[in-house]
Amino acid sequence: IMKLLASGFIRIRLYPNKYWSISAHNWDRRSQKVLSRWAEIAKEIKNSGRYMDTVISTRDQVIKDYTVEELIMNKHPSKTITKGLYYEQRKKE
Repeated sequence: IMKLLASGFIRIRLYPNKYWSISAHNWDRRSQKVLSRWAEIAKEIKNSGRYMDTVISTRDQVIKDYTVEELIMNKHPSKTITKGLYYEQRKKE
């Protein structure tokens, strides 16, 4: 999957009634633009909606605390945490 991400693919997975998991190689303008367009569609999904959380993983960071609505509006908060810390937090939940 890392080779696919490096070539520009973005992986999106829904954990129903929890959050969206998004994997991309980089968190650059292209990825932000693509995910903003995707969020327009995702907000209509029955199990999701515009206020569902997303967790975006890139090759070197995990970005959290976005909602689908923030992606639509192209509001990208700068909250990032390291992968190790994120996975430790998820285990506790």
